Amino acid sequence: MKKEKFHILMKTNSSNDEYNLLGEYDKENNIIEFYESNSIRSKINIDTNNHTLVKDNIDYKITLDLDKSKETNGEVYLKKEDKTLNLTLKTNKFELKDNKLSMNYIILESDEEIIYEIEMGD
Repeated sequence: MKKEKFHILMKTNSSNDEYNLLGEYDKENNIIEFYESNSIRSKINIDTNNHTLVKDNIDYKITLDLDKSKETNGEVYLKKEDKTLNLTLKTNKFELKDNKLSMNYIILESDEEIIYEIEMGD
């Protein structure tokens, strides 16, 4: 896969982040992959066929099932503690259109709403 420029927008109840980075978009398998480089480098893998998002770094691994038709489960695996926390999610939007992925979901335990938009292109 070829590296492409990604424009990322992520909004939560408490933050609003926007940044550009390089990532890969496998159109044949509908897989989006990139590395966030905040204080901890996290690998993000999004499978748009199965509506899953995985965020993995040295401290934790988050796995989310973002199926719009029902409440779904997610989990946060804390690596140092060897402990898994379970989440319940309500997905309002998961749409890939014209090289733009839009996701909107709520973590029901905390009522935290996440809006994630990824624009992919050269």
